[in-house]
Amino acid sequence: IEEIFDLISRLLKTHLQEEEYHRLFLKEVESPPAVPEAPLGQPLPEKPLPSGEDQLRWLCSKQGLVWDQMSEEEREIFINDLTRA
Repeated sequence: IEEIFDLISRLLKTHLQEEEYHRLFLKEVESPPAVPEAPLGQPLPEKPLPSGEDQLRWLCSKQGLVWDQMSEEEREIFINDLTRA
């Protein structure tokens, strides 16, 4: 799954402008909110990234497809097409 996540991330960075990538893929707002400060000596908790499956759902929706309605074979074909892009 991590390999697919990395591949999708690279593809999106290649085909989207930086602002669009952050807004759509990372679901960041146009102007990020102020960064909260962590207690002294403690790291800030990291914002979890969308799951790989959520990212695949998003990519499907961009192509007019519905991930949850696709068969396993259709999903495999979709992912294979992404890796060949």
